[in-house]
Amino acid sequence: MTIPNCIKNSREQLKFLKSLVEEAECCQNPDHMADLYRMANNATTTLSKSLETHLKDQQNKVINKSKTAA
Repeated sequence: MTIPNCIKNSREQLKFLKSLVEEAECCQNPDHMADLYRMANNATTTLSKSLETHLKDQQNKVINKSKTAA
């Protein structure tokens, strides 16, 4: 994934995460609120994993470039 695509995807995931938290904060039903926070937690985990994968890919590209340059 390219850096611009990663940023775009992360931005979309953050918008979704923000909407879940905002809805949960306004929710009057405790069960629904818990579900929304659970979904937000899952979205946070997904975002973290996506960013971690992207950073590892970028790191591997740098390592491979330095190996071929040497």
